[in-house]
Amino acid sequence: MNSTHRTVSRRSWVSRLRGSFRGIVFGMVCLAAAAWFLFWNEGRAVQRYRALQEGGGIVTSIDPATVDAANQGKLVHFSALAKTDETLRDDAFNLSIQALHLERQVEMYQWKESAKSREEKKLGGGSETVTDYGYEKAWLSEAVDSSRFKVPEGHQNPGYFAYPNRKVSARDVRAGAFRLPAGLVSRIAGWRPVSARMDELPGELRWKSHPYEGGVFIGLNPSSPAVGDLRVKFRWVPETEVSVVARQVGDSLEPYVAANGEEIQLLRTGPVSAEAMFQGAQRSNRATTWMFRLLGLLVAFFGFTRIFKPLSVMADVVPIVGTALEKGAKTVSFFLAVAMSAAIIAVAWLYYRPFLALLVFLLAALALLGIVRLARRTSATPATPPPPPAG
Repeated sequence: MNSTHRTVSRRSWVSRLRGSFRGIVFGMVCLAAAAWFLFWNEGRAVQRYRALQEGGGIVTSIDPATVDAANQGKLVHFSALAKTDETLRDDAFNLSIQALHLERQVEMYQWKESAKSREEKKLGGGSETVTDYGYEKAWLSEAVDSSRFKVPEGHQNPGYFAYPNRKVSARDVRAGAFRLPAGLVSRIAGWRPVSARMDELPGELRWKSHPYEGGVFIGLNPSSPAVGDLRVKFRWVPETEVSVVARQVGDSLEPYVAANGEEIQLLRTGPVSAEAMFQGAQRSNRATTWMFRLLGLLVAFFGFTRIFKPLSVMADVVPIVGTALEKGAKTVSFFLAVAMSAAIIAVAWLYYRPFLALLVFLLAALALLGIVRLARRTSATPATPPPPPAG
């Protein structure tokens, strides 16, 4: 049964104002962190791009059936069947299989807490925050600490998995005549489900387990689970063809270190040409770069909103005025964050890509122009007078 709990907290205008001024310091820290992170990300992207360009120009595709000493120390590429003679085991469930990877995936039926808050500003600058805490049971793959719940009574979880998630990988994996290091083996995918045999489960498990959707249900009744019950499934990776780009060292492989210190060690499932592998690595580098740019922008936006927060709190003496000012401050914060991020990106790229830097500077200028136009439009619009006092 789901349950809810409501709390109400109130803050005075003075308390809110004091907290908003403290937030200015945190906002400045956020801006400094965003600036550093954005600059670092551009350097990382350029270094990775150049290393991949270098690697793509010198890689040699080889026949993996034999180890050619002439390729010692070179960046090589090949496609071959990755296989092992090792048998991987999950002794807790008496499961064994010859595979590259064997993984146990476990979910536990637990209580989880959700919280929804809404703030209502009061005349005079104070505020009232109403928070509704909801509790429901769900299958989750991580243990939930119910002692941290707002209302732990009646919502207790075990706090640990009797049979936790587990993954084992073969240590001796070969692709042709080459031994694959653990770093490459860990990247091999191609997962398939595998079932544990109920009649082979250990005695302490067999009496409290039931077959369930190809896996094992540990509890009394699969159709009516109780808190603490477990659902366990297994999957494995059989021998599969892989394509590798790495530095040949004897009959093994190591990361290739480019001239700028960046390491190159690539693996893709299936037969993939060297050119396609480097193109994929460049696409991945671009995606990571844009993801980090967005993250830096969000941190900068948050920092600016913290810095401008005291303005809207001071205006909250008349809530409608404070709310309007807060929306305007968020808009300005967004434009400032875009301008700041674009400027930092342009500075970072100025040495490496001058033409692109000029384009980014143009973007920053347009963002600043947007702020100026917004400010002019706001100043030209008459402020809404406060409502007359009641009575």
